[in-house]
Amino acid sequence: MKRVIRLLCVMSVIVSSAGQALADDTPGAELLSTGTKASSLGIDIGASIGMSSSGTNFDLHLNYTHHFSGDASGFNLGADLDIIAGEGEQAFLVPAVRAGYDHEVALGVYLAPFASLGPVIGTKGYIGFDARFGLGVKLIMNDLWIVNVQPVGVDLVVGTEGVDVRYSLLFGGGIIF
Repeated sequence: MKRVIRLLCVMSVIVSSAGQALADDTPGAELLSTGTKASSLGIDIGASIGMSSSGTNFDLHLNYTHHFSGDASGFNLGADLDIIAGEGEQAFLVPAVRAGYDHEVALGVYLAPFASLGPVIGTKGYIGFDARFGLGVKLIMNDLWIVNVQPVGVDLVVGTEGVDVRYSLLFGGGIIF
């Protein structure tokens, strides 16, 4: 956990320094900016860590989100696809519907609570249902790029092998349009 906290600190220092350097060289230009576009497409990677069972899995998270406000803040709906691999030589596909609310707390910095629901399909006949709840932090750069981290994510998975509670930690980015 200390390594994750150090990584987050280093990332915030780099983004802050880059934004300040850009602002100093070009008057009026800032790296972080308020998002003026309603849709985003992203890719995240991270870990899915068992809380009620042992085991850590690799999680590749693909997502699309649309904000109904017409910009990058407010209520949003979207679709997720998680590809999870690692435990027991089994891989899982988790397509889901996602709802959230993005709130800008500083210029270009958004807090993003969310919930997603969808089926879980395993390669060895596993069938289940996943409910994910969490909080993400998004940085919007130049009203085009997104860098994000999901430090809080809890998955409740109910399936053919019982109930499993998992913690998800994801890092990634994307584009807004």
